[in-house]
Amino acid sequence: MKTKTTKILKWCGGIVITISIIYSLLVWHSNSVLHQAYHALQNQNRPMNSNQVIPQNTVDIKNAALDYQMALLYIKSSRLEQEAFYSKKFIELSQRVSYENVDKSALLEFKKYYDAPVFAAFIKFIDGGKGKTFWPNLDINKGPNALLTHVHDHKELLQIVCTIASYQNQTNDSQNAWGNTIRCLRVANALNKEPLVISQIMRADFFDKTTKLIQSMSKTSLPTMKQSKTLNNLLKEFEEIKPYITALDGERLLIGEWLYQITPQNEEVRKLATYGGNDGFGYHLFSIYSYFYDRSPFLNYDHANYLKAMLKHYTSITNLYGTATKLEKPSSLSIMFTYNSKLLFHINPKFMYEMIAKAKMTRLGLAILQFKKSKGIYPDSIKDLNVPFITDPFTGSDFQYHKDSKGFLISSSNKKVENIQWSFPFNE
Repeated sequence: MKTKTTKILKWCGGIVITISIIYSLLVWHSNSVLHQAYHALQNQNRPMNSNQVIPQNTVDIKNAALDYQMALLYIKSSRLEQEAFYSKKFIELSQRVSYENVDKSALLEFKKYYDAPVFAAFIKFIDGGKGKTFWPNLDINKGPNALLTHVHDHKELLQIVCTIASYQNQTNDSQNAWGNTIRCLRVANALNKEPLVISQIMRADFFDKTTKLIQSMSKTSLPTMKQSKTLNNLLKEFEEIKPYITALDGERLLIGEWLYQITPQNEEVRKLATYGGNDGFGYHLFSIYSYFYDRSPFLNYDHANYLKAMLKHYTSITNLYGTATKLEKPSSLSIMFTYNSKLLFHINPKFMYEMIAKAKMTRLGLAILQFKKSKGIYPDSIKDLNVPFITDPFTGSDFQYHKDSKGFLISSSNKKVENIQWSFPFNE
């Protein structure tokens, strides 16, 4: 009996020793792989600290976020005929005063809002942010816990400015309409330095709304030469890929790294798993599990896979859209043990390339219309415009340009983006 027990104990001891050796080797190898992934990022000069992607503190007097916040608060606190100015009725009416084909009743109803002194003060606050850095009071080091409430406020702000511009254009006040369109572009571009992908996605959405306004207004009026120059310079800022690259760095450093630190060793997670208790058998058992989880080689492998995929993404997004694809999924081995990568591998650069294409098409469209205004005819080709070479980010070549007796069409030759085009009013 003793001999049998001794053999069993020897076998168990051997198994434990074998598992310990395998586990130790996996920990050593996974740490080595993770270290190599970090080293590869450093070799590509990618930021390795969150302070490298967070803008420096902006003093209040030079912070456009405060001007924009004051503009929205002012209009929300104002009243018109004993009713809150920024009421549900105003919001619905502003949606009716859209980019074109506005019914006259909506214009007449909106006029009483437009004639109120509140709009003049509102525009003055917006202009106060001109030339300043936009940085909201946002503790971005909190990772996903950082509340992006300012994005919703920014959306409302843009809607109001676009509505004013649309109303002015509909009532033949074209010069002021284009002036407010320029303000729309400044408001839309305010998020360009925020190092989060969600901020860049919203920036692209704001820009899409503004380009629709520009395309609609250009059918009835054109900006002055001075306004055209300002518009051209502002549109160029939306053609840069740098804000997206910075946002990827921010995604990796502020969210990716944060998520990989949320382990059972975290005191809040520990309390949650043990129903708030800090003593007893369950708590101590969970502590032992936490010790090994924090040192899990599979967590390290998963983390390394994430960093490798991000590095590959950095190198691809500077090329044509056709080579910049959605982040690769991590290996099946690591997915069996952690789901962090599944949460992080969602980034697709298509929205950024679409924004770049729209910005370039808008510049071309306005240049063609100015050509038509001065020459009396549409140019035979884009090269007749004498503008710097503007390439299609989806193909790397010229945009496609077609004209007829009524107007023209600018589009990409990439069939995947047929919805990205500028028509005036070609085949409408």
